[in-house]
Amino acid sequence: MKILHNNSTSIIDGEKAVDYATLIKAVAGYVNPKEGIKIDEMSKKLRIHDIADKGGKKLEFEDADFALLKQLIQNHQWAVVHKDLIQLQEDINAL
Repeated sequence: MKILHNNSTSIIDGEKAVDYATLIKAVAGYVNPKEGIKIDEMSKKLRIHDIADKGGKKLEFEDADFALLKQLIQNHQWAVVHKDLIQLQEDINAL
């Protein structure tokens, strides 16, 4: 079990600050439109999405879910440059 604090960031979406859970849901929900997604991979990503969707101050991941999250965050290609995205990856790597 890995516990990630659901920190707020200085990234703004509309008028609201984005937290780690929101970023994780975006990464877990991303599918390359040229490749699509297989059902088994979809199921694994939905487990991560559901954990992040619960929100709260702490996000609790089973080891397999956390390993996939770590891989997804590391390989995701962001559309912006922001220090809080680097901090998210560092916080995940520290666990």
